[in-house]
Amino acid sequence: MLFLVLKILSVDLGGKESKPLSLKAFQDVDQISLYILWCSGLKPDQVSHGDPVPKIEFTEEEVKTWGTVYQELNKFYPAHACREYLKNLPLLKYCGYRENNIPQLEDVSLFLKEHAGFTIRLVDICLSLRDFLVGLAFRVFHCTRYVRNDDVFFFSLFSNDTCHELLGHISLLAEPCFAQFWEIGLASLGASNEAVQKLATCYFFPVEFGLCKQEGQLRVYGASLLSSISGLKHLLSGSAKVKPFDPKVTCKQECLITTFQEVYFVSESFEEAKEKMREFAKTIKHPFGMQYNPYTQSVQILKDTKSIASVVNELRHELDIVSDALSKMGKQLEVKHSHHRCGVLSNSILFPAVFFLGL
Repeated sequence: MLFLVLKILSVDLGGKESKPLSLKAFQDVDQISLYILWCSGLKPDQVSHGDPVPKIEFTEEEVKTWGTVYQELNKFYPAHACREYLKNLPLLKYCGYRENNIPQLEDVSLFLKEHAGFTIRLVDICLSLRDFLVGLAFRVFHCTRYVRNDDVFFFSLFSNDTCHELLGHISLLAEPCFAQFWEIGLASLGASNEAVQKLATCYFFPVEFGLCKQEGQLRVYGASLLSSISGLKHLLSGSAKVKPFDPKVTCKQECLITTFQEVYFVSESFEEAKEKMREFAKTIKHPFGMQYNPYTQSVQILKDTKSIASVVNELRHELDIVSDALSKMGKQLEVKHSHHRCGVLSNSILFPAVFFLGL
């Protein structure tokens, strides 16, 4: 199998010289965390591939802050959070979500792995845009461990503190249809700095401040809004503009990190937002195609007939499984309709590929 080997120049921190990172598989993402500690002068005792996330001892004051934010935000969720967020919210109690308890990241990581294939890695400072997107490419979500100060209980729009990570992101990261936003990380691999900036902006606006339409109303799915009382109130006040999500427009919009956004972007659904993001990602220039392999947790380069043949065989196998399942269901109308759709897929994808590859 061919793997992508990247040379990534990380953000220069603490006045120390940057050095390139070479990543090709899931375990190599740990180099990002270790390098950040190296730059900031901290001891590189970060977890490595396969190790659990270290337990964090929160202070009484931090737990109190968490409890206040947790309680107040939960008053807003039923009326304003999207249905997917609300569906998963009750499940978070199984990994320690309570008003008087801050969940441990290892418990949350195991929960995400089971529901959507994501894992959590601990970082002590903010990542560069490129490093963050690289993590997404390998289905790794980087989390911090500090809790916001009590003087910014309800603001903290983009601080990436524990309240933001755990209350804003996790419920939707556990939703497979939403977690597929990780695909934008693949588009960042080997891309230019300018392209990475555009991809990051297109990612952060929907994922941090995104809105969607459900039951004729605007619902929130952006993590920064879902973890900020002040942010939600600003949105509901009507002070900011709301525009349709269009990556070509969104990538040019300034993302404000110390104050409220001037513009929010709304999609008809998650599926629409993902499809638009996929189309936008195709505009990023690469000399080859890429695919994430969940079995090896690696990125596979699709640059020759051999590598493409492997993907075609996987598609053929998955279609066989679907066809067999439909046959066993014994619902003739659904089987006929599904067979027709599978036939269209086969004709448009598999047959040309098989012919081209000589399979």
